[in-house]
Amino acid sequence: QRINETINAFRTQAFDLSKDIPLRLAMMKAAPEKYILLFVLHHIAADGWSLGVLAKSFCEIYESLATGKAPAAQKAAQHEALQY
Repeated sequence: QRINETINAFRTQAFDLSKDIPLRLAMMKAAPEKYILLFVLHHIAADGWSLGVLAKSFCEIYESLATGKAPAAQKAAQHEALQY
């Protein structure tokens, strides 16, 4: 219950675009070996297409850290700059 309340408070907190960046991240410890990553992005910072690219890149990087393999995004970045 407390975790849900914390998540809801985090995701509903308004952005002040005059001073905040339009991205908010937090990590919560849910159990000894379980964490929750909170990722809130203001709609002005990304569109539907770029959210898909961002999610795919994030998942590749997470998987690479978990398995010890180099992510595909890292290999591509050696040849060109990636932009979101």
